[in-house]
Amino acid sequence: MNVYVEVAMPADASTTAKGRVLERLARRLLETQNFTVTDEVRLTGMEVDLIALNNSSSERVFVECKAHRSTISAEVILKLFGQVMMRGYSGGWLISTYALGKDAKGLKEEWSLKSPDERRLLTIFEPNSLVDRLVSARLIYDHNLISPIEGALYADEIYLILTEGAEYWAKIILDQSTRLRRSVHLYDASTGARVNERGIIERISATDTTLSELTWDVDDRESEVRDAKRIKNELQSIVPVQVADYWSDYRPARPADFVGREQLQKDVLALLDSARENDGGARLFAIKAPSGWGKSSFVLKIASRANATARGKRYFVYAVDSRAASSRRFGELSIYSALSHAMDCGFIRKRQDFSVGSASDILSTATMKEILVELRSSKQVICVVFDQFEELLYKQELAGLFDEIQALCDAVIEAKANIVIGFSWKTDGTIPPEHNAYHLWHGLADRRREFELGPLTDNEVSSAINRFAHELGQPVLPQIRRMLHDHSSGYPWLLKKLCIHIFEQIRSGLDQADVVVRTLKIEELFSKDIERLSAPEYACIKQIASESPADFFKIASIYGDATVNTLLNKRIVIRSGPRLSLYWDIFRDYLLTEKVPYIPTTYIPQANIGTYIDALKYIHARGVSTYDELAGELGVSGGTADNIVRDLVMVGHVEANRKAGTVTCVSTDEAWLLSTLLSFCQSHVIYRALLEQNGYGEFIDDDEILSVAKGELSRLKLSVNLYNHYSRRMMSWFIATRLARRSGPFYELIQPVTSSGTLSDLSRASRSGQFVGVAPPEKALAALRFAVSNAASKADIESAFGRNAFYVLSNLGLVDIQGRPTFKAPVDPEELLREVSRDTVHFAIAEEVLSESPNASGEAVGEAIALELGSRWSLGSKRRIGSALKRWVKWARQQ
Repeated sequence: MNVYVEVAMPADASTTAKGRVLERLARRLLETQNFTVTDEVRLTGMEVDLIALNNSSSERVFVECKAHRSTISAEVILKLFGQVMMRGYSGGWLISTYALGKDAKGLKEEWSLKSPDERRLLTIFEPNSLVDRLVSARLIYDHNLISPIEGALYADEIYLILTEGAEYWAKIILDQSTRLRRSVHLYDASTGARVNERGIIERISATDTTLSELTWDVDDRESEVRDAKRIKNELQSIVPVQVADYWSDYRPARPADFVGREQLQKDVLALLDSARENDGGARLFAIKAPSGWGKSSFVLKIASRANATARGKRYFVYAVDSRAASSRRFGELSIYSALSHAMDCGFIRKRQDFSVGSASDILSTATMKEILVELRSSKQVICVVFDQFEELLYKQELAGLFDEIQALCDAVIEAKANIVIGFSWKTDGTIPPEHNAYHLWHGLADRRREFELGPLTDNEVSSAINRFAHELGQPVLPQIRRMLHDHSSGYPWLLKKLCIHIFEQIRSGLDQADVVVRTLKIEELFSKDIERLSAPEYACIKQIASESPADFFKIASIYGDATVNTLLNKRIVIRSGPRLSLYWDIFRDYLLTEKVPYIPTTYIPQANIGTYIDALKYIHARGVSTYDELAGELGVSGGTADNIVRDLVMVGHVEANRKAGTVTCVSTDEAWLLSTLLSFCQSHVIYRALLEQNGYGEFIDDDEILSVAKGELSRLKLSVNLYNHYSRRMMSWFIATRLARRSGPFYELIQPVTSSGTLSDLSRASRSGQFVGVAPPEKALAALRFAVSNAASKADIESAFGRNAFYVLSNLGLVDIQGRPTFKAPVDPEELLREVSRDTVHFAIAEEVLSESPNASGEAVGEAIALELGSRWSLGSKRRIGSALKRWVKWARQQ
C-alpha cells in the first residue's frame, strides 16, 4: 500500500498557514515521545523549524517540518545534519509529507548502516514511517483496519489528509472499466469511522488537494455511472496530434512531406536511445521554437521515425495535443493513454489489470512496476510528448494542471526508468512569474534537454520547394523558386503559406508563368482567408480566437454545426477532442490584434544602390515597362535586368509578370517609394543587428560588419568573400538612405529621418561617396551645361568632353546612366556642381588638408584620403587623386 500525506487547505490559503498545519501535528507527535517544543526557529512558507527538549534526558533535538508535494533532495538532509553538528543538538528530525528523492534515499540507507549512537543523530520520517509512528503513538487510526466496502475496487494507495482542525483518511476507488481513479471515500483518521457529514466532505473536497478532481464520498449506482461517463469524457480529451490529410492541409505536415532538421532528429532519437539503454541521461526534453516553425510537424516526424518498422520494437512515441486538455488530470490520463496504445499495438505485453498512480506517483502501481521491468529488460523506451503545451497558459481553470505535470516529471526523473517526457514549447510568448507554468518550466530547466528549431537553411527551403513541385506535378519555375526563397526568409510557416497561395492560383487555372511575382505581405494572405468567409463564419472564428482553445459544444450551440463543420473542412479551424482552435497561432493573433509577427528582411539586393535607383526612377516615370526596355535603358544584359527586377520586387516597389515580360510600379507616389526603400533597409537583419550592438554614433569597422553578416545570414552558408561582399553592399544601401555614414575607415549609424527629397536626390546620394575628380572641374562643368541645353545622351557627352567628364557627372548623380540630367531647371549648373562635389567624403578630406596646409602636395592630399578611408592606393594613385582633388578644391573656392 502506498501511503501519502497531504496538507489540505483552501487554494487561496498562504503557505505559512499550510506550514502551521504540519507543525501542529509535529508538536503532538513530539509530545507523545516525551518532548516539549521550546522554540520555533523559523517559519518560511511550507517549512517549519522547531527545537524540542526531551523531558527525561534534557536532550535537545532540531526538528525540520516540510509540507511539500515534491521529492526531498539529499541537500535537505545534509543541511539538517549540518545544523545538528554546528549547533550541538543531540539529534535532528526530518518530518516530511513527501517521499525522499533517489539521492536522499541513498543517503538514508547509508546512514542506516552506522552504529546506533550515530544513527540517533538523524531521524527521518517519510510518509510511510510518519504514519507508522502516528499510528503507534495512537494519534491516528490504523488505515489497515478500515473495513472495505463490498464491491468497491480500491487503488493501492491511501492518503492522510491534514486539515486545520482534524486528520482524515482518504481511500481511492477505481473505475471498474478503466481502473482509473474515480472517487474518494473519507474516514475520520482518529476513529476510522466513515465521514458522512456533507459539510465536512464538501469543505475538504474544495481544498487544493491533489484529489480535488475526483468525486468525493458517493456510493450510489447513479453516481458511479455518472463518474464512469466523466472519466470516459476526460479520456476523450487525450487526443493524439493531428496530421495533415494532404500536402496543402494547414495541420501539421505528414511525415512524408517533412523536410530538413536532420541533425535535430538524430539528437532526439539519441536521447531516446540513452533512456533505452538506461545510461543515466535526461528523461525530459523540450522542442522550442516560435509560432509556426514546425514544432508539431517535427514531433510527428520523430514519432514516425521512432515507430518505423526498423525501430518499432525499440521506441514508442505518443504525441498528445495539449489544447484538448479538460482537467488537471491531463498528465496522468496522457500516460495512461500512451501505455494503453503501446499495449494495443503490441509494443508491450497487454495487462488486463493495468492501472496508473496519480501524477505525483504515476509509476507506483504494481502493473506500472511490471511495465518498467519489461521495458528495461527489453531495452525499450516509451516517450510521451505534450505538443502545444504553452496553449494551456490561457486556461485559468487548468492552472493546477502545471503542478500535476511538475509532479509527473519529478516522478519520471526520480525513477530513471525507460520513460521519457517531451514538450513542444513556443518561445515567442511570455509566462508571468506568478503563474504555475513559470515554476514548472524554470524548475525543470537543469533537468531537460532542449532542442531549438531555427529557420530553414537554404538547402532545406529548396527541398521544401521540391516537395511543392512534386505536389504540383511540374517543376517550379526559377523565378517563382527564387521568390519563395527570398520571401520566406527560412520561416517554415511563411514558406508553407506562400506555397499554398501559389498552389491555389495554379489549381484555379493559372499557368505558373501567369502568377504575378510581387512582394507578398502575410497580411494580404490572411485577408484573403477572411474574405472567403461568410459573416457568421467570420464571427465564429473571432470567438474561437478569443477563447482558444474554445469549447466545441459551446461554439456549435452559438453558430450551428453547419458553420463549424464548414470551417473545419476549410481547415481554418482545427478540432482537438472537445476543443477548437485556429489553424495557426499567428492567424489567431492577427484576428485579435490585426498584427503579424515581425519578419526581418534577409534579402541581399543584387544591384548596387545607384543602379537600383536608376531602374526605379525609370519604371516610376513609365508606370509599366518591359524587361527588355529596362535592360536597354540601363545598358545591361537581360540576366542583369532580371536580377534588378527581382530586387525591385523584393523591396516592394514593383510587381512583375515574367510571362508577359512586364514590370509595373505599384505606386505613383514618390514619397511612398522613398519610404518603402527606407523601411526595407531599416528592417534588414544586418542593420538591426548593428543597431542593437552599437546604437547610433558608434564607430563600426569592416570586421564587425562582416561578423554580423555571417551571423545573421548563417543559414545561407556562404563563403567568407561573399559574406564580405554582401555586407559592403548593404552598407552602401544604408548610406544612400541616410541610415549610416562613412567616417574614415569606419561606419556609424545615424538617426533616421523621414525623407522629403526625391528619387533624384537619392540617386546623387548613392553615388557621392566615391568622387575622385577624374576630370577637371572646368570640363565637367562644360559637360553639364551641354547636357542641360542639348538633351544630350551619354555618347554625346563622352564624344564632346571625354569619358571621364561623363563619369564625374554620373558619379555625382547629376546625370543618369543615359546622360539625362537628374535635376529640374531652373538650376545654375555651376552652383549645383560646386555644391554636390563639396558634399562628397573625398572632397571634404582634401579641403580639410588644404585648409591646414595650403601648400600640401597632391601626394600628401592623396595619402591623407587613403589613410582616412583605409584605402590601399598605390603611390601613383595617391598623387593622381590628390592632385585632381586639389584642383577641384581650388575651383570650388573661387566664388
